[in-house]
Amino acid sequence: MQQQIRSTFTLLTVFFLALGLGCRDDESHSQESDGPYVNIGLDAQTDPNPDAGGIKMLAALTSPCKGAQRTGAMLFTSDSHGYIGCAVGDGLHETNDGGESWTRVDSSLNFYVLDLQLDKDGALLVCGHDYDTNGANAGGLLFRFKDGLWNRLLRYGSNEPDKDAVFFSDCAALAADNSGRILAVSASGGDLTYSTDNGSTWAKENRYWEDDNLDGKSGSHFVFRMVSIAGKFYAGGGAINKRPLVFNSSELASAEWWHFTKHEVYSDDDGEVRTLASPDNGLTLFAGGRLNDGDRGFIATSSDKGGTWKDIAITLPGGRINDICFAPDGMHGVACSDRQANGVVFVTADGGKTWSEKATEANKSLERCVATNDYFLVAGSSHLAKGTYQ
Repeated sequence: MQQQIRSTFTLLTVFFLALGLGCRDDESHSQESDGPYVNIGLDAQTDPNPDAGGIKMLAALTSPCKGAQRTGAMLFTSDSHGYIGCAVGDGLHETNDGGESWTRVDSSLNFYVLDLQLDKDGALLVCGHDYDTNGANAGGLLFRFKDGLWNRLLRYGSNEPDKDAVFFSDCAALAADNSGRILAVSASGGDLTYSTDNGSTWAKENRYWEDDNLDGKSGSHFVFRMVSIAGKFYAGGGAINKRPLVFNSSELASAEWWHFTKHEVYSDDDGEVRTLASPDNGLTLFAGGRLNDGDRGFIATSSDKGGTWKDIAITLPGGRINDICFAPDGMHGVACSDRQANGVVFVTADGGKTWSEKATEANKSLERCVATNDYFLVAGSSHLAKGTYQ
């Protein structure tokens, strides 16, 4: 197990290389059967100008992430209420009208938000890094936000004297289940930490959580997305010059609950998995990302809890699927991506069996999404839009 103190420059450099933690399952969020309701408002305006190819454009909304801000996370708890986290300093924002307007709910001057999930009691978990050195939560990596109050759960530091500290450059991805177990991972080295008491105390950071290490091997992995579905934990990651990987819970007798087994989504191409989602509480899994040799974005599906994968035909040359989200009905869904500097939206109405290209947002990289039975939101660099599946 390694402990590393990294310089701020190095942390931010690695952060920008690894970011793309793409749409929380859930919508990037936990997909427990009683997890977040990722609906959005039902009052989207109609764009009267379809593009030349007949694909209807989306209705632009005002993103609270300004400038060149990337969208780190989105999570909705009802058809009108939800949150959006800005990945490069603009913090956490809340809406009560389906994304039509936003209010910032933190006071930090430099708060990076990279993932959002709900804990076992329905409170919001906010994963990232508060770089405001003069703020009340300086160095905070993971927070609980409820009823307007902030509670820091995890911070940067040594776990030896303080059980709420780890040597993480940032909290990059997060998963929580209904029993109070929480997993958090850093993007800048694949370090993982966990809590079994809903975030009150944390284990020392561990880079060797993959179960191959229990058999005398040694290897670590980057993780871009973590989810909890029906009481099981999954993660997606890899490196662009290695096979794209999905991790599921280890079944080795010697393994702890936080150990994982890796599975190659494609055995004949290198790439990375950026997002995971399920429309049916874990019976079917979907992974999205980018393949290196083929230079294309992909969507793949598994019906055996991530053990084996099958490619779903989409056309995304030079692009990457950053997020996949499914509506509460388990049939409608959206995938957001980038393709040669443009944002591309795919939709499904059959639970992910087939996908069609819905819209192209010029000069916009789409990174996160949420979905309802009738509408969806997609967000990217200083961009937010609403659309329908029709």
